[in-house]
This record gives sequence, structure tokens and C-alpha cells, in this order.
Amino acid sequence: MLVGILLPALGSAQQAAWATQSLSNIRQLGQSIYSFAANSSNYVFPTTQMYNGTPYFEVITASGYEQNSLIHRCPNDEAPGWDTNTRITSYPLNGYFAPNHDPYGQPGQAGSGINLGQVSQPNRTIMIAEIAEYRDADHFMPMYWGATGSIHPRGMMGNIPRMIVRKRHGQGANYAFADGHANLHPFTDTWNDATTDASTRLLDWYDPKFDN
Repeated sequence: MLVGILLPALGSAQQAAWATQSLSNIRQLGQSIYSFAANSSNYVFPTTQMYNGTPYFEVITASGYEQNSLIHRCPNDEAPGWDTNTRITSYPLNGYFAPNHDPYGQPGQAGSGINLGQVSQPNRTIMIAEIAEYRDADHFMPMYWGATGSIHPRGMMGNIPRMIVRKRHGQGANYAFADGHANLHPFTDTWNDATTDASTRLLDWYDPKFDN
């Protein structure tokens, strides 16, 4: 009987510890990217794996901004790709910040992208999220969700984002923001699924130029 009482409590404590470790991981990665950008004229963010580019965390590691590879895996991330080396990170970069992807970068080209000074609300702009179990990339593409960007009236993923997890730690997931801080949020804090019309959307923490 005592074991039956203790096991749920131990499980809850472990989940809480994993959530705390994951938040620490994503905060460190976010601060590394923030420092990288701050020392690159606030402009050049690390390239990403898209267009056969280098994974963003390899860029910041090679540049001396991040030293611990263990922070790339959430302790609660049990996706099978870790065993086959196809899963490379639990924490993908927001594709809006990629220097080689529209709408703010040049497709197929590095060296452009969003300037930190162009971010409308850094404390409400997500730079890193937690990736969905089936994904094996270092980035996610919120400009394809519904109609948030000015270039994709209906995204190939429909209006319900599936590239990142909505719930990995209790009722939410961890996010790192463009101002360098990180926090756990329910997905509904960050995005409004209710409309496919970007002109009437009231909530979008992914587009750096969106005014929430």
C-alpha cells in the first residue's frame, strides 16, 4: 500500500525535475544564440539545417558560445531517433530567424535574416521551442501555420501546428525568447488556432514582426 502511495509522488517529482532541466537547457541555448547575434551586429543568426546548411547549434558551438552537448536533449524526450542518430536536438530554432529562409531571409542564401532590432516584442517572440516527436530537424517553420506570414495564405500543415509539441511538461512546453529569457507556457499562450486569417489573428509569438 505504501509503495502504491509513493510511486505517483515519485513520478510527479521526476517529471518536475525533467521540466526544470529542460528549461535550463533551452535557456542556455537561447542565451547562446542571443550572444552570438549580439556579437554579429545583431543581425546574423546561425544558419540552420534547411537547404543543407549546418545545424544551428554546431555553429554556436564552433563559435565558442556553447560548450555542453548534453543540453540538446530534453530528459523527457523519448523519441526513437536518438537511438539511430537521426534526432539531433529537442530544441529547434524558429525558422523565422533563419538567415536563409523567407519571409525575412533569402532562400538558399546565408548572410541575411531578421535583425534583433527589428523584433517587435523580444519578450514575446519565441526563438526556440520543443520539437515534435516525429521531427528530426534543427528548426521548425511557423510561417507555414495557417496564414501568419504574408507569403503562405494556407500552410501545408493546415491551421494546427504539428512541428512542435504542445504538452511535454504537464500542460505546456518550454520556450526560449528573443530577449534571452526562457519559460514554460501552454501552447495556447503562444498561438491562436481560431483563425486562418492573419489580419485578424490576435496572438502569434513566433513571427518576429507580429505585434501581440
